[in-house]
Amino acid sequence: MINLGVLLRIQGRLTAARRQYEEALQLKRTLGDYTGEALALNNLGNIAAQMGDYPAARLYFQQALQIYESLGRQRDQGMAYSNLGLLTFLEGDYPGAVTQSRQAMAIAARLGDRTTLAYAATHAAHALAAMELWEPAAEAYQQAVDLREEMGETLLMLESQAGLARIAFARGNAAAALELAAPLIPHLQKGELGSSEQPFRLYLTCIQILRHHRDGRAADLLRTAAGLLLNQAAKITAVADRRRFLQEVSAHTQLLAWADEAGIDVMVDHPAE
Repeated sequence: MINLGVLLRIQGRLTAARRQYEEALQLKRTLGDYTGEALALNNLGNIAAQMGDYPAARLYFQQALQIYESLGRQRDQGMAYSNLGLLTFLEGDYPGAVTQSRQAMAIAARLGDRTTLAYAATHAAHALAAMELWEPAAEAYQQAVDLREEMGETLLMLESQAGLARIAFARGNAAAALELAAPLIPHLQKGELGSSEQPFRLYLTCIQILRHHRDGRAADLLRTAAGLLLNQAAKITAVADRRRFLQEVSAHTQLLAWADEAGIDVMVDHPAE
């Protein structure tokens, strides 16, 4: 159930993924499988955060963390803190996000957990960049890029590289920003970044940089991104969930605003599940 949920989430079928995780949670609780219960809670937190339901995401992540702490599963505690770091960033508490993410980084570094370390470094960098602490943000993004490269995780590496592109652009180095963003663009054109934690933020990053350079690919990327976003929204069954997905996630609202300004009309072809 959990593996199917992960696949459905990557495909953008968030309601269907959540249903799989909820079924897995009930089964794991019935079986008394606490590790499996925490994993299901963690995945429900990821779905809730992606759909813009931040209070629910926090509750899921905190429940998962409590189970991991009771079981003494330090590696999983690190990932839980990393998830809380990203959530706290999305909620707009940047100092809190840095604290949570660095807690995850400390645990991961001690255990040699490169995967969690890469995630947590990226989450810390998001928050540091939001506070315009450019040097430590760039160092954290670069740490994540290096780790992902070591592990051969090219697509996940690009999420951290996009952060470096945003920093370069914010600091007035548009040429460096374009060079850093360039490897993302072919993947975005083909919609291949479903495994990304914030795929539509990646589109925003590249569109902004391409627009600055008056590159015609910006309009095509905006049309692609708006189509993907609205088709994902159309698959969300509950009206309240769909509204939250489109209106409570800042990257989503910004993307739709740009599409509206550009007069982009998107055909939605996937009904709610």
